[in-house]
Amino acid sequence: MRPAHMIANLVSKRPWYILMFSVLVTLVLAVGIPRLKMRPFFEGDLPATDPVLVANEHYSSIFGKDEVAYLALVRDDSIYHADTLEKIAAITEELNSLDHVLAEQTLSLATARKVTWRDWGLDVRKHLSPPPESSDDIERLRQDVRHDPDIYDRLVSKDEKATLLIIRLQPGYNQRQLYRSLHAIADEYAGPERIYPFGHQVMNEEANLGILHDARVLGPAALLLMAVGISIFFRSPRLAIGPVLMVTMSIVWTIGFMHYIRFPMSVLSSSIPAMLIAIGSSYMIHVIYSYIEQSSKGNAAEAMAQGIRKVGPPILLAAVTSMVGFLTLIVFKILTIREFGVTVAIGVGFCALLALMVLPSIIILQKKSVPPRSIKNMDVLDRFLAWIGHVGVNHRYRVAIAGLALLIVSGLGVSRIKIGYAPEEIFPENHPARTVVSLFINEFNGPYSINVMFSTTEVDGLKSPDVLRRIDDFQAFAESLSKVKHSTSIVNIVKKMNRILNEDDPAHDKVPESREMVAQLLLLHSMTQDPVQFENLVDYDIQRCKVAIATTAIDSMQLEAIFDRLAEYCSTHFGEDVTVSFGGRSLIWMAMNDYIIRGKIMNIIMNTVLIWIICAVAFRSVRFGLVGIMPLTLATLATFGLMGHLGIRLDTATAVLTGISVGVGVDFAIHFISRLRSEARTAQTLNDAVGVTVIKSGRAIVFDAASNILGFMTFIFSGFGPVRNLGILMCFTMVACLLLTLLLIPTLLALFPIPFRRLREETLFLRPVSVEATRPD
Repeated sequence: MRPAHMIANLVSKRPWYILMFSVLVTLVLAVGIPRLKMRPFFEGDLPATDPVLVANEHYSSIFGKDEVAYLALVRDDSIYHADTLEKIAAITEELNSLDHVLAEQTLSLATARKVTWRDWGLDVRKHLSPPPESSDDIERLRQDVRHDPDIYDRLVSKDEKATLLIIRLQPGYNQRQLYRSLHAIADEYAGPERIYPFGHQVMNEEANLGILHDARVLGPAALLLMAVGISIFFRSPRLAIGPVLMVTMSIVWTIGFMHYIRFPMSVLSSSIPAMLIAIGSSYMIHVIYSYIEQSSKGNAAEAMAQGIRKVGPPILLAAVTSMVGFLTLIVFKILTIREFGVTVAIGVGFCALLALMVLPSIIILQKKSVPPRSIKNMDVLDRFLAWIGHVGVNHRYRVAIAGLALLIVSGLGVSRIKIGYAPEEIFPENHPARTVVSLFINEFNGPYSINVMFSTTEVDGLKSPDVLRRIDDFQAFAESLSKVKHSTSIVNIVKKMNRILNEDDPAHDKVPESREMVAQLLLLHSMTQDPVQFENLVDYDIQRCKVAIATTAIDSMQLEAIFDRLAEYCSTHFGEDVTVSFGGRSLIWMAMNDYIIRGKIMNIIMNTVLIWIICAVAFRSVRFGLVGIMPLTLATLATFGLMGHLGIRLDTATAVLTGISVGVGVDFAIHFISRLRSEARTAQTLNDAVGVTVIKSGRAIVFDAASNILGFMTFIFSGFGPVRNLGILMCFTMVACLLLTLLLIPTLLALFPIPFRRLREETLFLRPVSVEATRPD
């Protein structure tokens, strides 16, 4: 109680000082907002010390980082037109001239080499040197491409309507400038062809644009809805002024503070402003409601001081439990989720502080009290709330059975939840990023690959025909798996050169018998083909090689299924002479999947236990602590069940659902139980205590829930699919928390009476009194 009394006294006596100090803090923290950085979403979201990232760095040190971007060119009938082929050559030349592109290393039809055996030796020439003009030349090019396995179905699609330009990038390239350059080239050369930039760099920038969109849209939309909602709830537009200023401050404080603790903006953190508005409005509604209740007892300062003394303790308790709920997200190893939890926890603390100090100061300085009529004349709502309380106590067995049914249905839904990670699904269905991913899946190698490194025990160990054949068998096995398009390694080079040297005879498309022949073929390849391709597949000592497995799998569960089969094969076919390790960006998505599952389990356990302990300590009752978490627990379970039934994926956005639910939903139970315990001091029966509580506290809880729903509804305007899903789920959670708080708490107390303390501190049980099961008038 003491902190609430101290705050009340300070606010009533020094409102100007509080307001000026808050403005000063706002100005200081606002400086950090323009300096915020963006977290590259498609680079992964794991700590730098994570084993997957360490393994990928090891790969890069051996084979090079091999940063590439793409342009996909599509023409509806065929790419084999003279003007389209000339355009490919022109685009290739322009790409090679860009500052962030490695000169003369863009791979396209214009630079791909055709190697054939002649009587006089190897003939090496580029496919488009010069570009074909006649129909015969174009047809000859078409046939050459169809017979080149390195190009057909890799650089050129099987239906011959699309082709890729693969762009190798310089170290330290500017991602935003690259994005703009690729789109400028695509716009310049489009028509009748369609040209799509692609690559994790492009996807990162698309995500950054989405973050900026959300920052511009979600916060203002939530702020507008909150202001309208409060004006309607309390029938006083003037009362909306303080809340608007307060939540604006809380957003500036929180987002600005992110810069000072070195947290970047991310896809998930872009929703923080709207979330703070929803959470902050909860605290404000209870403050305003309590102030209006006390407004007849004196001037604005006195009424506000009394209101804070009454509502301050449950708000502080709700803030503490909310902060704990969000802080439990640090159990996730995914940086975005951890940073989100810490940031929102800090923001909740700011919201509670501003709601109890700055908002009251603004209302006091307006020097105009609000008549009690603003919360009266709510006959329809009061009758509904009275009926809810009546049902909860007098139809407790029916409510309990309905709760068990909800538990069973929710459990079935939970068993159907899709657990996986599909990065491109952060974008809406009609987003260009989804279009180009579909293009890569249907026409090319797929958007992702799994890299496998084979290491021998000696220098030149990969010149052994036996080792190469074993790797070749591995590649054949990999390509037999569902959603694996093809694989590439040093074996492909050896087999191709062996076939070329034997007059392109398919019978020689195999690993030669002698070690010396393998060495000769590798030497010939290094002289006739792009040496960079060779360097990306094998190390300098010819001791370690990389097999790149292209896959059309689009989420982490599919990738994990492929990985498990590959790992099982390697464990039975390779021993100490050849060791195997895995790497690539796909492993990051698989690791994220694993971390989401483990983190979610730990998060739910920590949330439940910690919130129960806090409530039990605050209410000085283990049983009241259990009653307090039951509505929230069942509502959260119902939300996860809804996810399963609707097919909504458990990903980085929906993984924070428990933290948000606790952070927002526990507020309802705390205020309800606090008021119920207060009313129990004078009530004779549980019916009486519940009857008063559902009216007095129920109004504020309904306003609270409605305000939260309005705030989370703005998530549907997000540029990210998972954030939209999160908004829908949170709206459902708020409705479930509201109804379960008003129904389940009275039902539990009626079924399992808990001792209350009266004015003289004697302990007694308030028991329900049977009444006619009709709806009260």
